[in-house]
Amino acid sequence: MRKAILPLIIILLLSGCKYSASEPDDKSYVTAIGIDRGEEYSLRFTFLFASPSKDGEKTQSGEKDETIVIEAPSIYSAIEEMKAFKSKEIRLTHTQTIIFSEELAKEGIEEYIYSLVRSDNFRPNTFVCIADKSSMEFLEQIKPTQTITLEKYFEQLFNNQNSGNYGEMYLYDTYFDLLSANGTSVLPFCSVNEEQIELSSQSDEEPSEGETGEEREGSTESGDSGKFSEDTDDFAINLIAGGTVQGSENPAEIQGAAVLESGKFVALLGKREQIALQLVTDGLPDTYLTIVSPESNEDMITVRLSRQKNTKITVEATENPKISIDIFLEGDFASVGKNSYYIDNTHEFEDYLAEKIKDEVEKLLEKSAKELGCDICSLSEYLTVGEWEDYNWKEKYPNAEFNVNVNVTMRTHGELSRQS
Repeated sequence: MRKAILPLIIILLLSGCKYSASEPDDKSYVTAIGIDRGEEYSLRFTFLFASPSKDGEKTQSGEKDETIVIEAPSIYSAIEEMKAFKSKEIRLTHTQTIIFSEELAKEGIEEYIYSLVRSDNFRPNTFVCIADKSSMEFLEQIKPTQTITLEKYFEQLFNNQNSGNYGEMYLYDTYFDLLSANGTSVLPFCSVNEEQIELSSQSDEEPSEGETGEEREGSTESGDSGKFSEDTDDFAINLIAGGTVQGSENPAEIQGAAVLESGKFVALLGKREQIALQLVTDGLPDTYLTIVSPESNEDMITVRLSRQKNTKITVEATENPKISIDIFLEGDFASVGKNSYYIDNTHEFEDYLAEKIKDEVEKLLEKSAKELGCDICSLSEYLTVGEWEDYNWKEKYPNAEFNVNVNVTMRTHGELSRQS
């Protein structure tokens, strides 16, 4: 009897449901979605589809099936419209990235985030970012050169742990940020480098001298530039996407971060401000910084910086919040040039670097409190539940008093010597 039942169980387990059965080649997978304000309808959607394999072979680098732009009142209405001309079943479960335009983000993306999260079509770790001007233009200009598929391109780009330019970027992170009492999200910012497009189209001509990208209010300070010069360092510039000098065939850039409060775009942080933000929130991975020598602006020193231990933060719920932040870093000299003196006198350089970092962190915190009134570092999380219930954080945060301490320990590895 048992011998008769066993084959029956195996047959039932191996058999599929004809109703839901379908071949992978019968599906069309969306890799990225751009959402802009529409003209005829309220929204304009740009769907970037993954490239299918051809005869079992890998596709050419960066090749994509197609880009479809369609206006509709909702993303699901847009998908229904595409059924009129797409033969394959459209699947959203492999969507890597959702990009909102800055224009739409200024109006507010809260309702769209809620709608996406409540759908079982999107994964919790779908990336979310904000595009300067148009998400459609950004997606159309992407030209990856070192990956086989666009799906892999987005996955590697946003998971690149060697870059400290992004905040919390997942769909569910953004959703829970909206639900939190703080209500603040920090998302990656992307743009198209117009100068790079022009240089690529005129590759046989001499590149014209001019400013890279547009100067954006709130993203750079007076005197900041999108270009490096010999007498500037990583603390003297505040790069954002679209303003990075490059010689790449891919003009699509991701640099800096968009700050959203209650789902609305309120500010843009450049690379320098984003580094300061991640120092406070323990989000900065190992990174290289090039700074001017303490003695001369013409001499540069490069250090590899990493967190020695987690940042210590305490918040006192007084009339004006008193916030103490202690940052612990350690570094290696990667390049000292003419400044080998500091290898044997590390304490002088440690104090110098700590002061520069402290200044950047303080400027960011003052900007968040006094200018934006927006707790971008989520410092309210350091209040106890009892303190939070009796404390109007949003009203009192603009009057916060900050005490920042930075400790830098430079590691040394001995001196080089010549063997005779």
